Amino acid sequence: MAPQGPILPRKDTALLRARQSLESVAFQIGVIVAIQRNRWQLTQYELADAVGLAQIDVSNIENGRPLGSAVTNKKIDALFDQIDLPADGAHANYVKWWRDNCTL
Repeated sequence: MAPQGPILPRKDTALLRARQSLESVAFQIGVIVAIQRNRWQLTQYELADAVGLAQIDVSNIENGRPLGSAVTNKKIDALFDQIDLPADGAHANYVKWWRDNCTL
């Protein structure tokens, strides 16, 4: 009898864990955005108005929630520039990727 190999997680379990990891990253980036926004003493409304977004869009970014297609790359870049985070950095690129690939 052949030795039993490692037991791999079920596909559903692996997908759930992967999803939770991606959501965690989105939330952590949102925390960074919220910290920077507060550092600049801006409300969500003020930041949203400055970059042409709705307040709910800023809230969704800060909470790692999915974004609608109305939140364009240009607006994400403007938001990151407004709070002095690099618009071409990994954080902004992840927000763009999350917007395009998150399905709830």
